[in-house]
Amino acid sequence: MYSKEDILYRSILIVTVIIGIIILCFLFSVILQQRKWRKRNLQKVQIEMDTLENERKRLAADLHDELGAVLTAMKFKLESIDSTSAADQSQLDHCIRLVHDMVAKIRWISNALLPPALAENGIISAISEYANLVNDSVLEIIFESSGIPAFPASRSIHIFRLLQEIIHNTIKHANASTLKIEIFTENDTLLILTADDGEGFDYTNILKRKKGFGLENLQNRADLLEGEFHLISVIGSGTRCHIRIPYQLKASRKK
Repeated sequence: MYSKEDILYRSILIVTVIIGIIILCFLFSVILQQRKWRKRNLQKVQIEMDTLENERKRLAADLHDELGAVLTAMKFKLESIDSTSAADQSQLDHCIRLVHDMVAKIRWISNALLPPALAENGIISAISEYANLVNDSVLEIIFESSGIPAFPASRSIHIFRLLQEIIHNTIKHANASTLKIEIFTENDTLLILTADDGEGFDYTNILKRKKGFGLENLQNRADLLEGEFHLISVIGSGTRCHIRIPYQLKASRKK
């Protein structure tokens, strides 16, 4: 015969075990739902970014092949005009310079939308080319890289967009004069480190606003690459980004 105390103890133990099992099942269900939501969210982001990249590709082709060609032809026509006076020649030269500037701007925009170097020579060449374009304008970019194996085009575009977004944010928000970008490898991981000498910002405040600085896009692209994205910014001390990207996707994510 069990005493009343034993029966009570056993009852409490059984109830505790049942409650524990219920809690574990609930936690497992929550984790499973979160993983499913994360997978669906990544799939949605992938579709949105693929659509955006296709649109950028179309716009780049239209700008380069159609509008760029028309302006180049216009420039040749203007250069072939034989003016009869110095005043007319001055106006003609001014029009030629304007058209030349427009052609150069279209080429810059087209390369930013879809850099030819990305498909032809790989990610490092594309980033270097883009950095050189920016160096001619408002920000000095110091770019260093070493020993970078080739990435598939579908992943290279995301890496390029990550750095393009960082450069854009630096120009638009940081009030910086210099941005340093380092890309190197460590085991089976690509490491990207960026640091600017700008004014920095309150990272917590930006997260609360949930807009601006393109942080969500940066995180989404890092997630699609199964990488890690970390940002450190201190007011008065600039902004740094640390990005880790594995060379190989997990089997479940490979296409």
